Amino acid sequence: MAMVQEMTLLLIMVSGLLGNGLIIRVICGDVLMQTMGNKFAFIMAVSDLGLCVFFMPFSLISLFRYQWMFGQNMCHVTAFCGEFFTKVSTATLSVVVLEKHSNIVQRKLKKFSRNGVLMTFFVVCITALIFSVPYPPREAVYDDCLGNCIMITSSGASLESILTFVLLEGLLFKVVSVSLLLVSLLKVFKKIHMRRCMTHPRQKQNLINVDQLRMMAEDYTACTTLIVVASHVLLCLPYITIQLISIRPNIVIPHSWRIIAFWLLLFNTSLRPLIYGLRNRRSRNLMLQYFKRAKRNVITQNCFMKLGRRRKAYVVPVTAQQQTEQTNVEELMQIVDVMDIAASNTPLFTRRRIMTVPTINTTTEQTFLDLNFVPDESQIELQSVPNDRYEMMSLARRIESKDDDLCIQDIETQDSASD
Repeated sequence: MAMVQEMTLLLIMVSGLLGNGLIIRVICGDVLMQTMGNKFAFIMAVSDLGLCVFFMPFSLISLFRYQWMFGQNMCHVTAFCGEFFTKVSTATLSVVVLEKHSNIVQRKLKKFSRNGVLMTFFVVCITALIFSVPYPPREAVYDDCLGNCIMITSSGASLESILTFVLLEGLLFKVVSVSLLLVSLLKVFKKIHMRRCMTHPRQKQNLINVDQLRMMAEDYTACTTLIVVASHVLLCLPYITIQLISIRPNIVIPHSWRIIAFWLLLFNTSLRPLIYGLRNRRSRNLMLQYFKRAKRNVITQNCFMKLGRRRKAYVVPVTAQQQTEQTNVEELMQIVDVMDIAASNTPLFTRRRIMTVPTINTTTEQTFLDLNFVPDESQIELQSVPNDRYEMMSLARRIESKDDDLCIQDIETQDSASD
């Protein structure tokens, strides 16, 4: 069971990091994606990413080591981060639903501006901060079942303070949030249904006016918001229920129930970017472009790494007698410079040797894996590399076809013309 829990938590953490990182990259990188609703989605992605960075790794390490290794102060910090980012996501989701409600149901109301988004984010963070700090009647305690520190009611606190805190927290982040979500979504879908009924039945289906396009877009957005809200409520409900039941000291909850509820709560960080990416066409296309670009960069990097490992191996036809001869440092540096120029100007699939040594009474070729040996300078003909890409490609193709003499003649012709 322990290994299953560790692998599940690792999968949730990695998928949350990748998904929310892509959402943040898409919204920040594209101006057309920076709408009002996407700005709130950006805030939710940042809070989910913070949960994946500042909370889940400590759980993973503790589950592997079967103990808490980071001290009491770090226990308070991780418990605070878990509570804070979860509350920010819940409150921001309620604001998203209110924003959709104002856009669809009450269009005459003043829309959210940039300052309004910043003020809303500030209020949400302050409210979540107040109810997440580990002060009485709450305290941070390590839970070996979940592998991390969580907030629980302090045993030394009075019953009145515990009830007051629980009621205020439940009223703001559970009752009010869920009520706003349900009421706003019901009004949104009711308005959409009324607009559909008001559509003229005799209108041709292949003719769509601006109002119908707006109605279709609002319907699609409302469905996406409903999916996100329903998944959030269903995944958070088991953990909230267990927290409410655990207030009473006489009730014992099985460990398996708590672990599953904890997994479902953390799975929100991976599911939200997946829903957003699948339902938003532009976001989906941008994500595919990023994946293709990353794949292309990896392939190119691998090719350059292979080329770097093979640059010390080059082919020089020499005889056994010439292997014992040495050259000076200047000729050696010239050979290295010529090889560097060819490596930077020649395509990957046509890179070959760029110097030719005439053989004496032999037709064999020997491969040298280092630059410690260089043939005699009287036997080496250093060739200049053309700067034009087309000329370099034609030269590489001729070298590919083992037509070295013709290539050397072309290079000598170019050198004489340039002189």
